[in-house]
Amino acid sequence: RWRIGYAPESWDACLNWARARKIPEALLETAGLVVRTDDGRVYDRFRDRLMFSICDEQGRVVAFSGRILTADKEQAKYVNSPETPIFQKGKLLFALDKARRAIIEAKFAVVCEGQVDTIACHEAGLEHVVAPQGTALTEHHARILKRYADEVVLMFDADTAGQNAAMRSAEPLLAAGLVIRVATLPGEHDPDSFLKANGVEPLQEIITAAPGFFTFYLERLTKLHDARTDRGKLQIAQQIVEWIAKVPHAVLRASQLQQTAMKLGVPESALQQELRQYRQRDRTVATPAETTAPAEDPGHPAETLLLQLMLTDERVVPLVQQQLAADWLSTGTAAELMRKVLRLHAAAAWNGHTSLLGADASDEAHRLVTRLLEEKRPAPERIPAAAGDCLAALKRAALERQFQAIKLRLAQPGLSGNEVTALQQQILDLRRNLDHIPRLSVWRSAKP
Repeated sequence: RWRIGYAPESWDACLNWARARKIPEALLETAGLVVRTDDGRVYDRFRDRLMFSICDEQGRVVAFSGRILTADKEQAKYVNSPETPIFQKGKLLFALDKARRAIIEAKFAVVCEGQVDTIACHEAGLEHVVAPQGTALTEHHARILKRYADEVVLMFDADTAGQNAAMRSAEPLLAAGLVIRVATLPGEHDPDSFLKANGVEPLQEIITAAPGFFTFYLERLTKLHDARTDRGKLQIAQQIVEWIAKVPHAVLRASQLQQTAMKLGVPESALQQELRQYRQRDRTVATPAETTAPAEDPGHPAETLLLQLMLTDERVVPLVQQQLAADWLSTGTAAELMRKVLRLHAAAAWNGHTSLLGADASDEAHRLVTRLLEEKRPAPERIPAAAGDCLAALKRAALERQFQAIKLRLAQPGLSGNEVTALQQQILDLRRNLDHIPRLSVWRSAKP
């Protein structure tokens, strides 16, 4: 089920295996399985390690993580695959392929720190658990989780590093509009050790009782600053207001302000004033481009066509579910409706276009769905090809956005030599990927 294996204590076991099957060294290098030295020598990346297979949302192995089996402190505990054309660690969550349905059913996801904790939770019956791949949660991770649930429970290690990781992970989750809770384990436990010591029911109780992020953060701040003093109250208020400002929902902001006011014993109006002052300072230091209200993202034309095909041909939805990456979509109406279709399909609740037109559907969504159902569409035998063209166009657009973002990053001053080299390598990888995607007019395949 987990495809766990072992990399032998050898510098060329993988190389010899590939040579016997006439697999080119260059392909192994591109896949991150071997390392090439400056003088041209090649050796296995993973040696004498317990190997975890890293899968994408469709369950396809795209990378590996190797855990050390000795107590040698001079070696890294984990060695992970480098980023490759099919693996970007900031866009992949470990075990999501196994957790998707459970997340939808539970209506929330639990995020752990690593593979061992996640596997232990799944084997104990907690199957709505995932983990980032050797990195803090990113905006891409947050958007992926938003496709399946509106709430996330962070369950990181109880040590300082784990709690700091929870803080770093909260920002992209808040920005995505997700509700966050934080499950804190007792002592020095991680989820795996806690399960071994106490079993699954106590862990389930901790998850169920996990407080909201702002309750967790407020408790953390009151341990660092004395809330009985004016100085302590001011420090707590200033720090928590910075986080409240990141919450996109007015109702949740109001709730957090009320909670903080009660904890500090100050009027809520005082915290509201602090929030207004913080936002004013934030606007003052922002550049003109940052203070300009962003225009609504109309999305890529391929999103609208692909949504039409999903609404009118039952073959298209599973195809899109299998092939579409979360970061290929914009924030436009067509993209949001596609996300809803995919959530419903994953939960076996997709019953055609009427599933999108409930009481919570916006007027804009109603108008778009109605228009797409009335417009001409490709002949039935051409629909799979049209859907494939749309997916290719969306993938190309996403890669081109990444390409431009990296070029902007390269133009920033103060980058180290290693950072420049890594960014240049990412550009080369993106160019290779783009070369394999044809430039298609997504409307060409749509003509009836």
